[in-house]
Amino acid sequence: MEEANNEFNKTYISRRDEYASRPDYNLKVIRKESDTLFKKIQEVVNALQVLQPSEQLSEFITKANSSVDKWKEVVALRKGRS
Repeated sequence: MEEANNEFNKTYISRRDEYASRPDYNLKVIRKESDTLFKKIQEVVNALQVLQPSEQLSEFITKANSSVDKWKEVVALRKGRS
């Protein structure tokens, strides 16, 4: 039993130290920055689609729009539960 407790304590301390060493970040700030960058990417892709349309670009836009729509659904579901 003592050996099991000692092993548990080692694991607990190791995980605590690992958690404490993780970088501190502000998810709201990161999200705002990523939204701004994503909008810039959208502008460039839309401009390319107008100036140099291609099947590959159309496919990329379709897939990106599908991903955005899916995330909007996930967010809406989460809001409905809270």
